[in-house]
Amino acid sequence: MTLTNTGRIHGLDVLRGVAMILGIFLHGAIAYKEGYHYGDWVFDPANTSWFYDWLYLVINSFRMQLFFLLAGFFARLLIVRNGVSDFIMNRLKRVGLPLLFSYFTILPLTLIPYLYTIHSREVADPWPILADFFPRFFTLRERYGFMHLWFLQHLLLFYVVATGAVMFGKYTGADKIVANINSKLAGIKLKAAGFIFIAVLPLTLISILFSTPLPSIWTGFVIPIPQFLYYALFFFLGWILETHRGWFSSFQKGYKLNLAIGTVLSIAVLYYLNTTVFDLTTKVFLPATDMRVILMKLVASFQTLTLVVGSIGWFSITFSNPSAFWKYVADSAYWIYLIHLPLVMTTQLLLLNTGVPGILRFPIVVLVTLFFSFLTYRYLVRYTWIGTMLNGKRSKDAVAA
Repeated sequence: MTLTNTGRIHGLDVLRGVAMILGIFLHGAIAYKEGYHYGDWVFDPANTSWFYDWLYLVINSFRMQLFFLLAGFFARLLIVRNGVSDFIMNRLKRVGLPLLFSYFTILPLTLIPYLYTIHSREVADPWPILADFFPRFFTLRERYGFMHLWFLQHLLLFYVVATGAVMFGKYTGADKIVANINSKLAGIKLKAAGFIFIAVLPLTLISILFSTPLPSIWTGFVIPIPQFLYYALFFFLGWILETHRGWFSSFQKGYKLNLAIGTVLSIAVLYYLNTTVFDLTTKVFLPATDMRVILMKLVASFQTLTLVVGSIGWFSITFSNPSAFWKYVADSAYWIYLIHLPLVMTTQLLLLNTGVPGILRFPIVVLVTLFFSFLTYRYLVRYTWIGTMLNGKRSKDAVAA
């Protein structure tokens, strides 16, 4: 868990990259789910399976939660190491500029298959509607939210809150009080199980605020309060864990058990969701205030934390030593996340009503997206100004080649 001479923690670097790349599998599975289906997404009845429902649920239950926890961890690390001013400039370059750039380039590409899917259910030829929409989009007279770029918006807001709190603490002297509390907490040896049981209560309470059976995502410009609090909690937990590295290191012990528990609970949550909470016949959910829904939210919160803690322990051990291959994957992950959604949805659309066997469609979606994502990263991003904006300048050395 110690920093290398390059300022990187290899296991967490790889984990953050893998979490972002899992978005391909998450969004790729939506078109083939057997149970509850998002009405505005591509739906392919030629190949539906409960496996894709489980795959979606298990990835969605911990992936972005893990990402924001790591974001909080690295945010405090950077502020302590470089100071608030450098941190602000760094985040504006690495998060603010990519959000602005992607909003006017990648987001329109994402909206093409998305809007095509929606309007194709209304009219035979949806292209005139799309052609009418995009001029309004580019002149800022009409917008469609952030889509999959929502996490960048959240990150910027969390950074504002974090840096504001740090500066307020220095100005008022509250940072000395916090430092005193941290010194007292340093003597407490908190293990992974203790962390899970402490965090599960606030996580469940925030989950209850959602009107949906499980914590959901709204990608519009105004963030719902439950969603903001939910991911802010993980950012805060990452911040605390960077302060107490011993607690963080304890995640390595028993990580296999945590991953196993999280996986089993994900199956239980999926079964309960589709047999009790959601009526497959009427397509109606139980009210969010129903005790059966609240019970499921408690179990789901526990499942989320076990998978987050287990993943951190697994990658901290397995990828503790530097690897040229995994470093490349971690470097490319940011771009892959930004570009993957239009590739996923376009491939899903192209496979509709074709002779391609249904069982092969999901693997094709994943492989096609991975291929073009890595291809564009290598030749259009890595050694260009886009790559510098996302990850800093990269040199064409022998290891990278």
